[in-house]
Amino acid sequence: YDQPENADVMPARFPDPREPSGNPDVVLTGHDPTDRTAEYRPRSH
Repeated sequence: YDQPENADVMPARFPDPREPSGNPDVVLTGHDPTDRTAEYRPRSH
């Protein structure tokens, strides 16, 4: 199997949290993020 070039400790490479990402981290159950329909709901008094 492949051996690493060195055994030094490396810092984790997390993406910058301020950068927008292409994929959402969380998707609501039963919610389709590509659905662009709206439903009119009159205000109840």
